[in-house]
Amino acid sequence: MNRLNAVCTQTIVTTHSPLVAAMFPPEDVIFLRNSNGMLTGVPLSLTSAVPSNHEQHLFYGWRHRLMAALMHEYVLIREGVSDVAWLDALQTAIELRQDWKGEAGEPTRFGTFVGVAPTAVAYAGGTPAPSVTGGSEYGAALANAQPSRPIASIFTVNPKVVVAPRLPRLRVRVDQPGARTVRARLVFRPRPGAGAIVKIDAGTIPTGRRIAVTWPAGSQLPPGSYRAQLIVRGLGGRVLARTARARGMTAVTVRAPAAPPAPAPAPVTGQAAGPGVFPVAGPHTYGDGIGAARNGHTHQGQDILAAEGTPVVSPLAGTVLYVDNQPAAAGWYIVIHTVDGRDMFFAHCQEGSIPVTIAPGAPVAAGQPICLVGHTGDATGPHLHFEIWVGGWRVSAASHFIDPLPDLQAWDPTV
Repeated sequence: MNRLNAVCTQTIVTTHSPLVAAMFPPEDVIFLRNSNGMLTGVPLSLTSAVPSNHEQHLFYGWRHRLMAALMHEYVLIREGVSDVAWLDALQTAIELRQDWKGEAGEPTRFGTFVGVAPTAVAYAGGTPAPSVTGGSEYGAALANAQPSRPIASIFTVNPKVVVAPRLPRLRVRVDQPGARTVRARLVFRPRPGAGAIVKIDAGTIPTGRRIAVTWPAGSQLPPGSYRAQLIVRGLGGRVLARTARARGMTAVTVRAPAAPPAPAPAPVTGQAAGPGVFPVAGPHTYGDGIGAARNGHTHQGQDILAAEGTPVVSPLAGTVLYVDNQPAAAGWYIVIHTVDGRDMFFAHCQEGSIPVTIAPGAPVAAGQPICLVGHTGDATGPHLHFEIWVGGWRVSAASHFIDPLPDLQAWDPTV
């Protein structure tokens, strides 16, 4: 616009956009009115030859809002939004219009209607131009208006590697302005020719918060590599928008269970008089146990305090189920399904200390080193957090932890 003004002796621009109108000096703006086919113009002028500070602030600070207030016959403010600047601009526009003269010299009445629209309804409106009577009607319905597409703010499948028949945990959060619920399903696609597609119907889920998706009874993921994809149908039939940060897709690998390991020779250190091996192979003391107070929950295991880098071994033979990291909680952790049918959980392992041979599906022998004592995750100092679970580690409502202290004391050669 500035370039046009510089190269032209006279420039006439017609627009329905308050933003375009706001780019010109106030003395150059004329409002056009269509009254029964008769087009008339009313100049926008200040109420006095010398503008007040208030008027100058309005024109040069909020010019876009002022133009919108004067041009729009209707103003819809979305539910939940308190736009004080809009109301202030409308009030000032009324003051500025007091000297505008209508027919027969009567003062022109200010005819802007302000309303609050429910969020879902507000997204069905728009700003068509021109309207039947000329000008722009903010909030008039558009036949082809559509709500925003939903976005998968959270879509996690953890852990990324599981051992069959275990299934990963599923967490999703979907956001869509104006929608309280959306329909969702998850699709696990194997490599081409590697098996059948597995689908999970999550049904209607609420928007705006993280939820856990439950696997239907009898669900199975055969061993293989999968691409997990979240499918969403939201308000207005809109489908999921896939962005670089919210793709709604991730990868997961399911490994076949390993054969039971052959009995291994007894380890040189840490051999207990009982049937197992104490998990910390070095000097140690006992810390907090079951039921100790924690922020928002109680302790579910036994802490064993030891120097950073002390070897951690598997008390019994078994198969590795999970190796993963929770930076704000357990840190680097390992879950082993042992030959006695229980699951054992080892947390706060030293970063980089887990051997490549300790991976989901790998067999382990009693006394075999699996990591080093560390303080990764939510830990104030080096220690091993040890848990024993019956019925699987967090696999169903029947899963539950037990106090590991009796087993630890039976395995501890220093007790």
